[in-house]
Amino acid sequence: AGEWARVHIGGMFQQYLNDFLSKIPWFDVTVGCNVFMFLLEMVLEIMQNRKIRASVKDPENYSLLPMTFSRVESTFGFICECLVMSSGLLVLCWNATNSYLGDKGYGIAYQLTRGVSYIFVVSFFSSLVRAPFELYRVLILEPYRDGRLWGTLVHMASDQIKMFLVSFIVGVPLLSATLSLLYWDF
Repeated sequence: AGEWARVHIGGMFQQYLNDFLSKIPWFDVTVGCNVFMFLLEMVLEIMQNRKIRASVKDPENYSLLPMTFSRVESTFGFICECLVMSSGLLVLCWNATNSYLGDKGYGIAYQLTRGVSYIFVVSFFSSLVRAPFELYRVLILEPYRDGRLWGTLVHMASDQIKMFLVSFIVGVPLLSATLSLLYWDF
């Protein structure tokens, strides 16, 4: 009798939880949290910039230029995130990844492979969006500070390769573990 009660009470709780969660407007919650975090970061950055500007004697000082650039980069990133979320590009990317992997023989049984592939595709496109800002930082801001361009370009390329390798070596096992917990049937 105890097993029967546990199964039925668990099933009723799961049904109640599913009904409750299905009524939450997740898209609006996600966008609202995104807006809140963007505004909080912007206010904190403006407060920090005011303190730094008050302490700097020379208004032509190089250290003030990256602060303005950082604010522009953050705003552009926020606008891109909102456009991507509202346009359905993430769903399109998910469907394209699943279609491609399905054609290669990775069916529904390969959920981890599909999930990890999707995250890497989204990360790749995110890197493409950030590339102009990274190039501006490397080609304009860095040489302005120390006058060297070639070393900065080599440094940028090596940083990108190292970042990819570390995210692959560390990210794939962690992402696989997280996804396996999500796909795990209780």
